Amino acid sequence: MLANNFVVISGGPGTGKTYITTMIERLLGLYAQFSEISLPRIISMAPTGKAASRLKDGPTIHSVLKPLKDRRGFFYTKKNPLNVDVVIVDGASMIDIALMTRLGDPAGG
Repeated sequence: MLANNFVVISGGPGTGKTYITTMIERLLGLYAQFSEISLPRIISMAPTGKAASRLKDGPTIHSVLKPLKDRRGFFYTKKNPLNVDVVIVDGASMIDIALMTRLGDPAGG
């Protein structure tokens, strides 16, 4: 995972996907400590409020990307990226194609 930019964890309900993402966060922290590098800035988010409630901090994708009030798009874009090293999306199967496009390559804002 450390050598790749994208990882998919899949499985049916109750198979431990959320647990695995928690372990990934812990392992990245341990790796940073062992390597004597800065701890990674990690954000976990979900497409819906219900899914977000399973996460530690519980934000939704929309609340993280911050929709613009006066026009279409989000505050955080490819030109104005989130200040994080790792993005974890729990429940990605519930994301519609338009939001996934913005999350994966939000160049259009």
